[in-house]
Amino acid sequence: LQFDVSPIGPVPLATLPRLPSGQELAIETRGLVGRESVGLGGRLWPSAAAMCRWLRSSGVQGQHVLELGCGTGAVGLYAAALGASSVTLTDGGSESLLNMVQANVERNRALVDLTRIKIAQFEWGCATDFSVLCFVWCSNTVCHSSSSQPSFGMV
Repeated sequence: LQFDVSPIGPVPLATLPRLPSGQELAIETRGLVGRESVGLGGRLWPSAAAMCRWLRSSGVQGQHVLELGCGTGAVGLYAAALGASSVTLTDGGSESLLNMVQANVERNRALVDLTRIKIAQFEWGCATDFSVLCFVWCSNTVCHSSSSQPSFGMV
């Protein structure tokens, strides 16, 4: 699998806002190309920082959260650090990407309750019970043309 990153251009890496406590999440990212790349999900995009700023005033504390296309896991981890009851981080990316998400969860163990976070492979259109969720989001989610119909149908 290869990505043509030329249309993306020089988008700067995002910086997440500090938590209300003043602490910061530690998020590993990867480049878009090269041996260590995990694809587009390995980058911290500006939309992640925007979602985190929105979460600070959203009332996510005590809520059940699902992040579709979590990439690095940064936004879901931010929700967990704000006190979400449970956070499910999902992505349809590679096993390497999900391993990076797991490492990011572990890296932030001092800021989040690890028992409230799940990581799962997710493919658009798969049957899943989301009945207990209060917040479902996706930002900068990339869908291949073959999965656009199932993704829109699910949302």
